[in-house]
Amino acid sequence: MPSEPTSQADGAAPSATGPLRDSLDTAVKSLRTVATKVQDSDVMHDVATHAESVADIGKQRLAEYVRAVGGVVAQSAYSLKETGLGGLGDGAHLLERAGTEAERFADTLNARGSRELLADAEVFARAHPLWFLGAAFAAGFGVARALKTAGADIATAGESSDTGDRAAIAAEGVDHVQ
Repeated sequence: MPSEPTSQADGAAPSATGPLRDSLDTAVKSLRTVATKVQDSDVMHDVATHAESVADIGKQRLAEYVRAVGGVVAQSAYSLKETGLGGLGDGAHLLERAGTEAERFADTLNARGSRELLADAEVFARAHPLWFLGAAFAAGFGVARALKTAGADIATAGESSDTGDRAAIAAEGVDHVQ
């Protein structure tokens, strides 16, 4: 009796098509992997683009702040020169120079892209690791201080609005405040 091709117990294709089916399964898996990587790379590109635009906005804000500080320092130097406070002439010169350098740094921030600035920071960190760590520590301390101050301002604003709410309730003649 001739034997008929039998299918496997799990319902898979006959063994004669097994290698072809395995090849097709492998190809489908590879295509899915490639499609996932393409989607992931698109997402990563979108994330990188968004991060770069956020960095550029932060860079512009920093440049404005540095320019403002430089202007204040330069104005202080001008005031010292105008008042003629004796031995403070050297101090006025140093303040004037610091103001000019701050404005120059702000111009550099505006002129260069965030990627260029990041590359410069990387080169500086490799060349001067202790200076970089010290600057990173100081920047972290400054950011923590600013956040702490902002948090205190928010808490104070919440307390004052809470006090205002209680005063409004009291003015309406309500005896019990929760």
